[in-house]
Amino acid sequence: MTPAWNTFGTSGGQASGAAAKRNLMSQLRPLGQVLAVSITVMAAVSCTSGSQPDSVTKVSPKPVANLVGKKLDAAVETAISSDLAFSLRDSTDSRRNIDTTQLNRYRVCFTQHSKAIAGIDLYAVPAGEKCPETIGQRANPASVPDVVGKSATDALDSLSFLGFVRDSLTVEDIKRGELDHSRVSNLTVCAQQPKAGSEFNPDEPAGITVSETC
Repeated sequence: MTPAWNTFGTSGGQASGAAAKRNLMSQLRPLGQVLAVSITVMAAVSCTSGSQPDSVTKVSPKPVANLVGKKLDAAVETAISSDLAFSLRDSTDSRRNIDTTQLNRYRVCFTQHSKAIAGIDLYAVPAGEKCPETIGQRANPASVPDVVGKSATDALDSLSFLGFVRDSLTVEDIKRGELDHSRVSNLTVCAQQPKAGSEFNPDEPAGITVSETC
């Protein structure tokens, strides 16, 4: 496999590394130190070609229980406590991003291990979705939800959980122009892109137009 150990997004496009890591570290703050050490060691190992320098120490991961069927947040905690670097990936061919702020809403379908660099790929789907029979199996395209009339915060959660990279979602205030995600509380969605009911496409621009009153 070709893992992306410092990638906290999934199969298709990569989520913004810094932002995704920040989100995940916030959720798993008690385990953050272990995660940081794991990533640092794995980065050092993966950047070498040929022989390994004396300054790099191989990680000996602890045995890991079967994670298939578990909620993704629990699987991530297990990986961290086992000193494993990890990546999060869509189990299907849909190239959906895994939203690291909502890990408890996914479950693990498959895992792939790499003993050489002490890492694991976690392949997941939304908790209410049936796992494919094989990794990357074709899936029926998901439909974009109708978020008009919802709070901006709920809309961003819905679009991120659908598979769009959270940091790529734009928020445009009718009066003030583009807004940072941290400034959307108490705002309502007046329009959305893509339109509700359209087929999910991870490469399509997505966002919401908001106001205090539409």
